[in-house]
Amino acid sequence: MSHPTSRAPGLVASVAIALAAACATFAFAALLLWRSGARTLAALDFNAALFEDFLGPYWATAHNLLTASQEPAAGYLYPSTLAWLLAPIAWLGAWLDARLGGGSMAASWAAVAFVLGSLAVLIASVFSMLRPQSLWIAAAAGAVFGLAHAPIHGGYWAQASLPAIAGLAAGLALFQKDRPVLGGAAIGFAGALKLHPLIGVVALVVPRRGSGRSTVGAVTAAISWCLFTVGLPWVAMGSDAFLRFHRAVFERLGAMNAWVMTKEGGRGSQDLPAILGRAVPLDSHLARKAVGWTIGVFLVWLAVRALRSRESGTPRMLAAFVFLAAVPWAAVSPTWPHGLLWVPAAWWIAANSSSRVSGWLAAASFAAGSIVALRALGTPEAYAWYGLPAWSAFLAVASAAAAVFDRSLAPRD
Repeated sequence: MSHPTSRAPGLVASVAIALAAACATFAFAALLLWRSGARTLAALDFNAALFEDFLGPYWATAHNLLTASQEPAAGYLYPSTLAWLLAPIAWLGAWLDARLGGGSMAASWAAVAFVLGSLAVLIASVFSMLRPQSLWIAAAAGAVFGLAHAPIHGGYWAQASLPAIAGLAAGLALFQKDRPVLGGAAIGFAGALKLHPLIGVVALVVPRRGSGRSTVGAVTAAISWCLFTVGLPWVAMGSDAFLRFHRAVFERLGAMNAWVMTKEGGRGSQDLPAILGRAVPLDSHLARKAVGWTIGVFLVWLAVRALRSRESGTPRMLAAFVFLAAVPWAAVSPTWPHGLLWVPAAWWIAANSSSRVSGWLAAASFAAGSIVALRALGTPEAYAWYGLPAWSAFLAVASAAAAVFDRSLAPRD
């Protein structure tokens, strides 16, 4: 059942309430489930190292780019874009530390801003595509978000998946608001942080009923990606350092892909090929990948169907976001739990749908993908090994598909 948009609260207020509710809910749940901050950190992942990715490879690489070496630090697996964005902050922190003795906390504060800012953009984009009808509903959505394992895992690591998936959501939200240039730029920028958000270009080139396709949006996305991934870093580093940097990154990615196929590496991987390898006697890696890619193509088809639907509107674009963001989970190895940040968006679709099937699937997805389930299994190793984050992702996709095919989501402009 739709409501007049005029009754909906403002986007800024809704996001602020949702983010505050998410933080408060997580703090309360952590205290209730694990009794202390140290136990909570130990339970959320295998090594109890808060902001490990940000304070480790991201920050170290940013520092390296300011020196003659310009090498990716150990564990850095991304284009140089993210490290270049952090380089000025790293330089400022080092400068303050040398002169005032106050720069030692620069990295930690930057990590907090990195996490909260990314989550705010993600929530704002989702709410922009499907607005909550009251601040109470926004608070309830935030509370659910604060119990969801995927965003908590991403925040725990201060992972690049946070701004990447937020950029993809922002791009699609802007496109939905008939701002294709800004939408394409956001998708291109997100793809410069991690490659998978470029799948959002599908939404720009598929002709939507009543709106047509957006060639200019797709072109802007390509220009934005080239500028942030190649153009600016090439100018800053020079051709030799640029090629050496990214050659090292690609070699590390190949080594990580091979490591995920081992028992030790596979425990944290929640992509479909890895889960299939643990769940069924399918010895062929190529066969598992073929299954994953087949499902990935099916997800793209779901996104196209949602975009071209006769009832295509804001909820349809949000559904397309869920289906497109899920493609790496189905087809790419490795995908860690923080790569499933799109899952709460599927729950939001189900909460706004009158489909009972969608609602029950979303409830099951939440049950599998919450920190309550993590606590119930006792250890993060068991939680990952049994693939509950991946099961949550599967059920989330199913819940979004059930809502779309039920045609119970009325467009809201």
